[in-house]
Amino acid sequence: MEETTLLICDFSEGVTTADKLAKKRNQWSTFFGIYDLTRKPASILLYRTPSDIEKHEENVVKSGEVAGFIHMEALIEVRKFPLVANPSPFVLDATKATLNIIDKGLYTFSSELPTACKVLYDTMVKCELDLEFEMGVSEVRLSDAVRYSINTEGGLLNKTLKNKNYLRITMGPGRGESPGIPYVLEFWPPGARSPIHNHGAVCGMIKILYGTIQNGCFNKVPSTVTDSKKNFRPQELMKFDAYKDDVLWLSPEWWQTHQLRNVSNDFCATVNCYRYDENDEIQWNLFDFVNDQNGEVGNFFPNTDFTFGEMRKAVFEEWNNRMK
Repeated sequence: MEETTLLICDFSEGVTTADKLAKKRNQWSTFFGIYDLTRKPASILLYRTPSDIEKHEENVVKSGEVAGFIHMEALIEVRKFPLVANPSPFVLDATKATLNIIDKGLYTFSSELPTACKVLYDTMVKCELDLEFEMGVSEVRLSDAVRYSINTEGGLLNKTLKNKNYLRITMGPGRGESPGIPYVLEFWPPGARSPIHNHGAVCGMIKILYGTIQNGCFNKVPSTVTDSKKNFRPQELMKFDAYKDDVLWLSPEWWQTHQLRNVSNDFCATVNCYRYDENDEIQWNLFDFVNDQNGEVGNFFPNTDFTFGEMRKAVFEEWNNRMK
Protein backbone atom coordinates (compact mmCIF):
# COMPACT_ATOMS: atom_id res chain seq x y z
CA MET A 1 0.00 0.00 0.00
CA GLU A 2 1.07 3.57 -0.38
CA GLU A 3 1.78 3.87 3.32
CA THR A 4 4.03 0.82 3.36
CA THR A 5 5.77 0.57 0.01
CA LEU A 6 5.94 4.03 -1.55
CA LEU A 7 9.25 5.80 -0.96
CA ILE A 8 9.29 9.36 -2.31
CA CYS A 9 12.32 11.55 -2.85
CA ASP A 10 11.56 14.84 -4.61
CA PHE A 11 14.75 15.70 -6.48
CA SER A 12 13.24 18.99 -7.62
CA GLU A 13 12.45 20.20 -4.11
CA GLY A 14 13.05 23.95 -3.78
CA VAL A 15 13.25 24.55 -7.52
CA THR A 16 11.50 27.76 -8.63
CA THR A 17 12.74 28.33 -12.19
CA ALA A 18 13.35 26.36 -15.35
CA ASP A 19 17.10 27.08 -15.17
CA LYS A 20 17.33 25.69 -11.64
CA LEU A 21 15.35 22.61 -12.71
CA ALA A 22 17.78 22.02 -15.58
CA LYS A 23 20.70 22.19 -13.17
CA LYS A 24 18.96 19.70 -10.86
CA ARG A 25 18.37 17.32 -13.74
CA ASN A 26 22.02 17.49 -14.70
CA GLN A 27 23.05 16.95 -11.07
CA TRP A 28 20.97 13.81 -10.65
CA SER A 29 21.35 12.42 -14.18
CA THR A 30 23.93 9.93 -12.94
CA PHE A 31 21.10 8.08 -11.15
CA PHE A 32 18.51 8.16 -13.93
CA GLY A 33 20.39 8.37 -17.23
CA ILE A 34 20.44 5.28 -19.41
CA TYR A 35 24.20 5.60 -19.89
CA ASP A 36 26.78 7.67 -18.02
CA LEU A 37 30.48 6.97 -18.49
CA THR A 38 31.34 8.83 -15.27
CA ARG A 39 28.82 6.97 -13.11
CA LYS A 40 30.21 5.67 -9.84
CA PRO A 41 28.72 3.33 -7.22
CA ALA A 42 26.25 5.18 -4.99
CA SER A 43 24.84 4.46 -1.52
CA ILE A 44 21.23 5.03 -0.48
CA LEU A 45 20.74 5.52 3.25
CA LEU A 46 17.39 4.32 4.61
CA TYR A 47 15.75 4.90 7.99
CA ARG A 48 12.70 3.08 9.25
CA THR A 49 10.93 5.49 11.59
CA PRO A 50 11.81 8.64 13.56
CA SER A 51 11.78 6.57 16.76
CA ASP A 52 14.34 4.14 15.30
CA ILE A 53 16.59 7.05 14.38
CA GLU A 54 16.40 8.43 17.92
CA LYS A 55 17.20 5.05 19.47
CA HIS A 56 20.00 4.29 16.98
CA GLU A 57 18.84 0.68 16.94
CA GLU A 58 18.77 -1.87 14.17
CA ASN A 59 15.68 -3.92 13.36
CA VAL A 60 16.91 -6.99 15.23
CA VAL A 61 15.25 -9.51 17.52
CA LYS A 62 15.79 -8.56 21.14
CA SER A 63 15.82 -10.76 24.22
CA GLY A 64 12.34 -12.10 24.92
CA GLU A 65 11.09 -11.40 21.38
CA VAL A 66 10.51 -13.82 18.52
CA ALA A 67 11.59 -13.53 14.92
CA GLY A 68 8.98 -12.76 12.30
CA PHE A 69 9.12 -12.68 8.55
CA ILE A 70 9.97 -8.97 8.68
CA HIS A 71 13.40 -9.92 10.09
CA MET A 72 14.12 -12.21 7.14
CA GLU A 73 13.12 -10.07 4.18
CA ALA A 74 15.19 -7.46 2.42
CA LEU A 75 15.01 -3.91 3.76
CA ILE A 76 14.24 -2.56 0.30
CA GLU A 77 13.21 -4.08 -3.02
CA VAL A 78 13.29 -2.29 -6.35
CA ARG A 79 10.45 -3.07 -8.75
CA LYS A 80 10.37 -2.70 -12.52
CA PHE A 81 7.33 -0.45 -12.54
CA PRO A 82 6.49 2.69 -10.54
CA LEU A 83 3.77 2.64 -7.91
CA VAL A 84 1.16 5.23 -8.87
CA ALA A 85 -1.98 3.85 -7.19
CA ASN A 86 -3.10 1.14 -4.78
CA PRO A 87 -4.61 -1.90 -6.52
CA SER A 88 -8.06 -2.84 -5.27
CA PRO A 89 -8.23 -5.64 -2.68
CA PHE A 90 -11.41 -6.90 -4.40
CA VAL A 91 -11.09 -9.35 -7.30
CA LEU A 92 -13.45 -9.56 -10.28
CA ASP A 93 -13.28 -12.35 -12.83
CA ALA A 94 -11.73 -10.94 -15.99
CA THR A 95 -14.57 -12.38 -18.08
CA LYS A 96 -16.94 -9.92 -16.37
CA ALA A 97 -14.91 -6.81 -17.22
CA THR A 98 -16.74 -4.01 -19.02
CA LEU A 99 -15.61 -0.61 -20.24
CA ASN A 100 -17.38 1.05 -17.32
CA ILE A 101 -15.96 -1.33 -14.68
CA ILE A 102 -12.43 -0.91 -16.04
CA ASP A 103 -12.84 2.87 -16.01
CA LYS A 104 -13.97 2.99 -12.35
CA GLY A 105 -10.97 1.00 -11.14
CA LEU A 106 -12.90 -0.72 -8.35
CA TYR A 107 -11.42 -4.18 -8.87
CA THR A 108 -8.25 -6.08 -9.52
CA PHE A 109 -9.13 -8.42 -12.37
CA SER A 110 -8.34 -12.12 -12.05
CA SER A 111 -6.05 -11.87 -15.09
CA GLU A 112 -3.90 -9.32 -13.23
CA LEU A 113 -3.27 -11.44 -10.14
CA PRO A 114 0.17 -12.81 -9.27
CA THR A 115 0.70 -16.32 -10.63
CA ALA A 116 0.29 -18.02 -7.24
CA CYS A 117 -2.97 -16.13 -6.64
CA LYS A 118 -4.27 -17.20 -10.05
CA VAL A 119 -3.73 -20.87 -9.15
CA LEU A 120 -5.70 -20.43 -5.93
CA TYR A 121 -8.39 -18.31 -7.59
CA ASP A 122 -9.10 -20.87 -10.30
CA THR A 123 -9.44 -23.58 -7.64
CA MET A 124 -11.69 -21.81 -5.16
CA VAL A 125 -13.75 -19.25 -7.07
CA LYS A 126 -16.70 -21.62 -7.64
CA CYS A 127 -16.81 -22.90 -4.04
CA GLU A 128 -20.16 -22.42 -2.28
CA LEU A 129 -21.19 -23.35 1.26
CA ASP A 130 -24.67 -24.57 0.26
CA LEU A 131 -23.81 -26.04 -3.14
CA GLU A 132 -25.11 -29.53 -2.27
CA PHE A 133 -28.50 -28.10 -1.27
CA GLU A 134 -28.72 -25.91 -4.37
CA MET A 135 -27.96 -28.93 -6.57
CA GLY A 136 -30.63 -31.00 -4.81
CA VAL A 137 -28.08 -33.46 -3.42
CA SER A 138 -28.79 -32.54 0.22
CA GLU A 139 -32.08 -31.75 1.93
CA VAL A 140 -30.35 -29.50 4.48
CA ARG A 141 -28.39 -26.32 3.91
CA LEU A 142 -24.92 -26.68 5.39
CA SER A 143 -25.20 -23.06 6.53
CA ASP A 144 -28.26 -23.93 8.65
CA ALA A 145 -26.50 -26.91 10.23
CA VAL A 146 -23.40 -24.82 10.97
CA ARG A 147 -25.44 -22.02 12.53
CA TYR A 148 -27.32 -24.54 14.68
CA SER A 149 -24.07 -26.11 15.92
CA ILE A 150 -22.58 -22.68 16.68
CA ASN A 151 -25.62 -21.40 18.57
CA THR A 152 -26.69 -24.57 20.39
CA GLU A 153 -25.19 -25.22 23.81
CA GLY A 154 -23.32 -28.51 23.66
CA GLY A 155 -23.00 -28.44 19.87
CA LEU A 156 -19.64 -29.44 18.43
CA LEU A 157 -18.83 -25.99 17.08
CA ASN A 158 -20.29 -24.25 20.12
CA LYS A 159 -18.04 -26.25 22.47
CA THR A 160 -14.96 -25.63 20.35
CA LEU A 161 -15.64 -21.90 20.24
CA LYS A 162 -15.59 -21.70 24.04
CA ASN A 163 -11.81 -21.45 23.85
CA LYS A 164 -11.25 -19.54 20.62
CA ASN A 165 -12.66 -16.77 18.44
CA TYR A 166 -13.11 -18.58 15.15
CA LEU A 167 -12.72 -22.03 13.60
CA ARG A 168 -10.32 -23.35 10.95
CA ILE A 169 -11.69 -26.26 8.91
CA THR A 170 -9.00 -27.63 6.61
CA MET A 171 -9.69 -29.17 3.21
CA GLY A 172 -7.34 -31.62 1.53
CA PRO A 173 -3.71 -32.39 2.35
CA GLY A 174 -0.75 -30.09 2.79
CA ARG A 175 1.74 -30.19 -0.08
CA GLY A 176 4.53 -28.02 1.27
CA GLU A 177 3.51 -25.16 -1.02
CA SER A 178 2.12 -23.00 1.78
CA PRO A 179 2.22 -22.52 5.55
CA GLY A 180 0.06 -25.43 6.72
CA ILE A 181 -2.76 -26.82 4.57
CA PRO A 182 -3.48 -24.41 1.70
CA TYR A 183 -7.30 -24.56 1.64
CA VAL A 184 -9.15 -23.58 4.82
CA LEU A 185 -12.84 -22.99 5.55
CA GLU A 186 -13.22 -20.54 8.44
CA PHE A 187 -16.31 -19.94 10.59
CA TRP A 188 -16.71 -16.57 12.32
CA PRO A 189 -19.50 -16.26 14.91
CA PRO A 190 -20.90 -12.77 15.61
CA GLY A 191 -18.31 -10.61 17.36
CA ALA A 192 -15.38 -12.86 16.44
CA ARG A 193 -12.11 -11.36 15.29
CA SER A 194 -8.64 -12.55 14.46
CA PRO A 195 -5.50 -11.01 15.92
CA ILE A 196 -3.64 -8.60 13.67
CA HIS A 197 -1.47 -10.94 11.61
CA ASN A 198 0.44 -11.48 8.41
CA HIS A 199 0.61 -14.65 6.33
CA GLY A 200 4.34 -15.27 6.12
CA ALA A 201 4.49 -13.12 2.95
CA VAL A 202 2.62 -15.72 0.88
CA CYS A 203 0.02 -15.14 -1.80
CA GLY A 204 -3.56 -15.71 -0.70
CA MET A 205 -7.19 -15.60 -1.77
CA ILE A 206 -10.29 -15.16 0.40
CA LYS A 207 -13.86 -15.73 -0.74
CA ILE A 208 -16.83 -14.90 1.47
CA LEU A 209 -19.16 -17.89 1.27
CA TYR A 210 -21.77 -16.73 3.77
CA GLY A 211 -22.50 -13.54 5.70
CA THR A 212 -20.15 -10.57 5.89
CA ILE A 213 -16.67 -9.90 7.23
CA GLN A 214 -14.79 -6.69 7.98
CA ASN A 215 -11.17 -6.45 6.89
CA GLY A 216 -8.82 -4.05 8.71
CA CYS A 217 -5.50 -3.39 6.94
CA PHE A 218 -2.25 -2.67 8.78
CA ASN A 219 1.35 -1.84 8.09
CA LYS A 220 4.05 -4.47 8.50
CA VAL A 221 4.79 -5.02 12.17
CA PRO A 222 8.17 -5.36 13.93
CA SER A 223 8.75 -7.43 17.08
CA THR A 224 6.70 -5.05 19.22
CA VAL A 225 3.86 -2.69 18.37
CA THR A 226 3.69 -0.27 21.29
CA ASP A 227 4.03 3.46 21.85
CA SER A 228 6.51 5.24 24.16
CA LYS A 229 4.29 4.38 27.12
CA LYS A 230 4.30 0.68 26.21
CA ASN A 231 0.65 0.78 25.20
CA PHE A 232 -0.58 -1.46 22.37
CA ARG A 233 -0.77 0.89 19.37
CA PRO A 234 -1.03 -0.71 15.93
CA GLN A 235 -2.25 1.80 13.37
CA GLU A 236 -5.08 0.70 11.10
CA LEU A 237 -4.55 2.09 7.60
CA MET A 238 -8.03 1.34 6.29
CA LYS A 239 -10.99 -1.01 6.71
CA PHE A 240 -13.80 -2.28 4.52
CA ASP A 241 -16.66 -4.79 4.62
CA ALA A 242 -16.82 -7.78 2.27
CA TYR A 243 -20.03 -9.66 1.55
CA LYS A 244 -21.14 -13.03 0.16
CA ASP A 245 -19.35 -13.90 -3.09
CA ASP A 246 -16.79 -11.11 -2.70
CA VAL A 247 -13.24 -12.28 -3.41
CA LEU A 248 -10.14 -10.67 -1.86
CA TRP A 249 -6.45 -11.20 -2.58
CA LEU A 250 -3.13 -10.67 -0.85
CA SER A 251 0.51 -10.96 -1.85
CA PRO A 252 3.92 -10.32 -0.27
CA GLU A 253 3.58 -6.63 -1.19
CA TRP A 254 -0.17 -6.05 -0.92
CA TRP A 255 -2.81 -6.52 1.81
CA GLN A 256 -0.50 -8.93 3.67
CA THR A 257 -1.19 -7.78 7.25
CA HIS A 258 -4.81 -7.56 8.37
CA GLN A 259 -7.42 -8.31 10.99
CA LEU A 260 -10.72 -10.00 10.12
CA ARG A 261 -13.81 -9.22 12.22
CA ASN A 262 -17.42 -10.32 12.12
CA VAL A 263 -19.39 -7.20 13.02
CA SER A 264 -22.74 -8.68 11.89
CA ASN A 265 -25.46 -10.53 13.81
CA ASP A 266 -25.00 -13.85 12.00
CA PHE A 267 -22.05 -16.16 11.47
CA CYS A 268 -19.74 -15.68 8.53
CA ALA A 269 -17.99 -18.36 6.46
CA THR A 270 -14.91 -17.70 4.36
CA VAL A 271 -12.63 -19.93 2.32
CA ASN A 272 -9.01 -18.87 2.75
CA CYS A 273 -6.26 -20.19 0.47
CA TYR A 274 -2.48 -19.72 0.58
CA ARG A 275 0.47 -20.45 -1.70
CA TYR A 276 4.11 -19.39 -1.74
CA ASP A 277 4.95 -16.83 -4.40
CA GLU A 278 7.07 -18.23 -7.24
CA ASN A 279 9.88 -15.84 -6.27
CA ASP A 280 9.75 -16.63 -2.55
CA GLU A 281 13.22 -17.74 -1.50
CA ILE A 282 12.42 -17.98 2.23
CA GLN A 283 9.10 -19.89 2.37
CA TRP A 284 8.32 -18.89 5.96
CA ASN A 285 5.97 -21.57 7.31
CA LEU A 286 4.39 -19.44 10.06
CA PHE A 287 1.92 -16.58 10.39
CA ASP A 288 3.10 -13.71 12.60
CA PHE A 289 0.46 -12.18 14.87
CA VAL A 290 0.27 -9.29 17.34
CA ASN A 291 -0.71 -10.11 20.92
CA ASP A 292 -3.59 -7.82 21.94
CA GLN A 293 -2.45 -7.76 25.55
CA ASN A 294 1.14 -6.59 25.26
CA GLY A 295 1.67 -5.67 21.62
CA GLU A 296 4.37 -8.30 21.14
CA VAL A 297 4.58 -10.31 17.96
CA GLY A 298 4.29 -14.09 18.14
CA ASN A 299 4.32 -16.95 15.63
CA PHE A 300 1.38 -19.15 14.72
CA PHE A 301 1.59 -22.40 12.76
CA PRO A 302 -1.67 -22.69 10.77
CA ASN A 303 -3.41 -25.66 12.35
CA THR A 304 -6.85 -27.24 12.08
CA ASP A 305 -9.85 -27.66 14.35
CA PHE A 306 -11.53 -30.23 12.11
CA THR A 307 -11.24 -31.55 8.60
CA PHE A 308 -14.11 -30.59 6.33
CA GLY A 309 -15.39 -34.17 6.26
CA GLU A 310 -15.41 -34.43 10.07
CA MET A 311 -17.18 -31.10 10.48
CA ARG A 312 -19.77 -31.77 7.77
CA LYS A 313 -20.72 -35.19 9.16
CA ALA A 314 -20.99 -33.93 12.73
CA VAL A 315 -23.13 -30.83 12.08
CA PHE A 316 -25.52 -32.73 9.80
CA GLU A 317 -25.97 -35.38 12.53
CA GLU A 318 -26.66 -32.66 15.09
CA TRP A 319 -29.20 -31.06 12.78
CA ASN A 320 -30.99 -34.37 12.08
CA ASN A 321 -31.10 -35.20 15.81
CA ARG A 322 -32.22 -31.76 17.00
CA MET A 323 -35.84 -32.76 17.56
CA LYS A 324 -35.05 -35.99 19.42
